[in-house]
Amino acid sequence: MESFDLNKVENKNCYKKCNKNDRKAYTIDDMCVETLSTIDNRPVRCVGDWAEEKIFYLVKYFGIFSQGMHIRWNGLNYIEICSGPGRCVNRDTGIELDGTPLAIGKHKNLKYISNALFFDIDNEIVTNLNDRFIDNKLEKAQAIQGDYYHPETICNVLKEKYLLTILTLYLLIRQIVVYPLI
Repeated sequence: MESFDLNKVENKNCYKKCNKNDRKAYTIDDMCVETLSTIDNRPVRCVGDWAEEKIFYLVKYFGIFSQGMHIRWNGLNYIEICSGPGRCVNRDTGIELDGTPLAIGKHKNLKYISNALFFDIDNEIVTNLNDRFIDNKLEKAQAIQGDYYHPETICNVLKEKYLLTILTLYLLIRQIVVYPLI
């Protein structure tokens, strides 16, 4: 795997190796209630070993797509649903790292994007993610509260605030409907 900086640090407060039952006690909606970020003392999402690979591929694809398409299409927007708080901690190793919102927000190709919009259903997560964007001076990135169980609410926000096209909204709805959240 190609490497890029995910701002990894050891989170010594992570319980590590917690099983499914432990996670029920230590998390609410995968947000750790016992451990805060070592970097900024804000909430972190508890994730498995797969998370770093997922972040890698999403960020890699973002870089390829934005580099290749910014000349062809004016006003590219990046939209992520179920964004989380921007930092996560691997429950097996205790390593804390940037989630996709911060990794995308810090990517060199963000310059080709008009808006990087990150939706989450939880207002506390949205507030913490926006605070992280401010701390990292990521002016094109914004977290927005949106109910992904009702995709039309997200589409309405996009249409009203960002004047995104009908095609974009169709593709967004299709993504939510075809690949429902589990």
